[in-house]
Amino acid sequence: MIFFRFMENSDPGSISNEDLERFNRDYIIARKYSASFQGQVINAVKLFFQIRWNKKLDPEIIHRPKQPKILPNVLSLEEVKKILLAPTNFKAQDDVNGTVFLWFA
Repeated sequence: MIFFRFMENSDPGSISNEDLERFNRDYIIARKYSASFQGQVINAVKLFFQIRWNKKLDPEIIHRPKQPKILPNVLSLEEVKKILLAPTNFKAQDDVNGTVFLWFA
């Protein structure tokens, strides 16, 4: 697990919230990993300590970036007009030589 490699295989009993915060800052954020990767790793470490060592780490003290909210693409009035005026019912037919002809129905 990358957390223990970062901690240089420290004794799990001595791991604290400060170590988790340092790992987050010096490893995950420094390498510019995504917010979802950061959440997965921190939750995995938290769950490991909770199940394996019966130790509760509190990742809520760690600043975690939120997923970026992507705005939807918005078409201009001119683009909408082009779409609405574009022909929508194409018919295709092959001739003997394999050439395809298109016409509007």
